[in-house]
Amino acid sequence: MQRFQIFLRWLPIVSLFCVGLLVGRETWKRYENYAQLRGRLDALRADMRITANENRSISKQIEWYNDPAHLEEKAKRELNLKKEGEEVIIIDERIVTTTTQSSSKPNEEKKPWWGVLFFRNE
Repeated sequence: MQRFQIFLRWLPIVSLFCVGLLVGRETWKRYENYAQLRGRLDALRADMRITANENRSISKQIEWYNDPAHLEEKAKRELNLKKEGEEVIIIDERIVTTTTQSSSKPNEEKKPWWGVLFFRNE
């Protein structure tokens, strides 16, 4: 009879201890699951920021390519087109280089670039 009374005294304490262990274990599992989901959420938010930046960059490029001034400049440069009423002037580079070379002084000795930078007084 005395053993049964001891058993009855310890039964609630042992039961509470077991319930506490089970609740603690479940709480820990939920915390680990929460931490894992939180990590995934942070990674997805970072990906979302990167994608939003890329989207803004691509939108700016689309706006730039669709800009009439850009289209006109590209048509002039690459397709050799002109607007109605415009005149095209062609500059021959051979003439420009010959005139700039002949305009330098004939007696002037040409110095290398390092001589001009480092030995100015000579």
